Amino acid sequence: MCFEALAQSTYVSIESYRRDGRSVRTPVNITSVDHKLYCLTFGHSGKVKRIRNNEDVKLAKCDARGNLQGEWVPAKARVIEDRDEAQVLSRRLADKHGLTYMIAMPLFRLYCFLRGEPCLCIEFSLV
Repeated sequence: MCFEALAQSTYVSIESYRRDGRSVRTPVNITSVDHKLYCLTFGHSGKVKRIRNNEDVKLAKCDARGNLQGEWVPAKARVIEDRDEAQVLSRRLADKHGLTYMIAMPLFRLYCFLRGEPCLCIEFSLV
């Protein structure tokens, strides 16, 4: 599967790896900028911990429940903690996903605030 197909999909499944090597799959909303894919997530989420430990991931097109709709593609992941960049990406996600995202985003930010954790971006580069 090529970058364009992943970039146009609504959901992408991320396969990241625990310290013991076991894989964990997580569906996320994504957007693309300059041949890279991005998602927003909770700062203390499991995927952030796994990616900080191992930047090697796989990506595949999927539905909202994580059911695969495409082939796995190897990628490198990087956690971005810059708040300004997170806001820009949040706007791009809202543009791409429309009303559903615009309703969910304030709840996401409120949840982060109440838990005292940051809202982080993850950047994916295909290898």
